[in-house]
Amino acid sequence: QDREQAFAYLVQIQDGNGVTVSLAWITGSLSAGQSFSPALSWIPTDAGTYTATAFVWESVDNPTALSPPVTTTIIVK
Repeated sequence: QDREQAFAYLVQIQDGNGVTVSLAWITGSLSAGQSFSPALSWIPTDAGTYTATAFVWESVDNPTALSPPVTTTIIVK
């Protein structure tokens, strides 16, 4: 891409029942050719199986996807 791109990076954590237990995001913009390695932390309060899904949107108010969501399973013992 040859222009600056605004983005919102969101991570949603759901418990085994599909209930969202955490939702956090970072917003910003990247210049052409610039890369970024975002990170958000979450500390579980209970054991169980959780699903974390990361989204990259144009903004929190405009959820147009800039990339496909990525999902992973987290097992807390």
